[in-house]
Amino acid sequence: MPWQIVCCRRAQEINTHHFSASLNPDLLKLRNPKLRTPENQNARKPEPQKNRKPTKAFYLTGKSLVIWTGFDMMKFKPKNNKVSEALSQSGESNMSSEVYGQTLTSEYLLERFELSEAELEVVRGYGKSLDKKWNQYVEEFYAWLSEQPEYGDFFEDADLLKDVQGRQVEYWKDFFKAEVDSNYVERRKKLGNMHAHIQLPLDSYLTAVNKSLSILTDSMRDKKMSGEDAAAMKTAVTKLLNMDNTIIVSTFMAMTQQKISEQTEAIMQMSTPVAAIWDGILLLPIVGIIDSGRANEIMNSVLNKILETHAKVIILDISGVAVVDTAVANHLIKITKASALMGCHCTITGMSPAVAQTIVELGIDAQSITTTANLHDSLKMAFEEVGVSIS
Repeated sequence: MPWQIVCCRRAQEINTHHFSASLNPDLLKLRNPKLRTPENQNARKPEPQKNRKPTKAFYLTGKSLVIWTGFDMMKFKPKNNKVSEALSQSGESNMSSEVYGQTLTSEYLLERFELSEAELEVVRGYGKSLDKKWNQYVEEFYAWLSEQPEYGDFFEDADLLKDVQGRQVEYWKDFFKAEVDSNYVERRKKLGNMHAHIQLPLDSYLTAVNKSLSILTDSMRDKKMSGEDAAAMKTAVTKLLNMDNTIIVSTFMAMTQQKISEQTEAIMQMSTPVAAIWDGILLLPIVGIIDSGRANEIMNSVLNKILETHAKVIILDISGVAVVDTAVANHLIKITKASALMGCHCTITGMSPAVAQTIVELGIDAQSITTTANLHDSLKMAFEEVGVSIS
């Protein structure tokens, strides 16, 4: 997914090459001042911060990736996907929509929503009465929609609006045919994919569906229809529409979850940038919180890089790790032992007084860990181990 800076002050504090492997190459342009927003362009520069060591951390908030450097914050937000991009995509959904582990097949859905063939026939019959009224639906619905805050976000020009209106009418025509089979379900999944692609909020979608239901079953209903027939029609139409919403929203949620998983994986890879800084020497700056999942990712990254480069020394810089508990300390020990098994000596640097005190208080055996006070000492030791003399 492409990312876009929405606020940036001191991009130079971020080592941008760490991001290039996981995110869009546009991130390499972070140093370009043209990427700054108008609001931030004239922002007052932060006061110099003395005696304070910058730390870095990554986390997600809503649809944004936030990188905290300890001094300033950089925030990346996915670029707005245009509706036209989603409409131009073809093919059926590859998402497997499920509810409580149950695949959403047409048979399951009809049974789940207690939709009988007689009710589907009621929907079809009512649909025929709407054949010459679709212009009325478009006028009423878009008169209402034009007053909603989402309108300007998704409709950029008249051609796009006309295209969407035509597709919306086609959807309702297909809906009132009420031919519920596997193809019907796939078409709804495709709609869910499209809504996820354009990042349409679920509340906006469901509000619009509710408005459409009101227009189709009230405003456009033949007033000569008896109360009993109108009630039966509304029940059948509502059941089928709820079934549609289940398919669409389930697909929407599945695709959204997939995106979150991909972003999480990208951030995980981005937060473990094992770099070869010299022939035989690797450096891994660790930033943020280390949990079991991230510890395994760090372990895999380290061991794979050792295998790839035949490194003799790896330096773990934990100056960005604010909290160390028993689990974190054990993870670090495991990394050093695993590295040693592959013939690579592991040195840990950047340990703060608080972290050192925590390790001692926890009673963790740190004799197997080689530590240095700072990165300078670690590099000096590493160069000596690989036989490099720095004058």
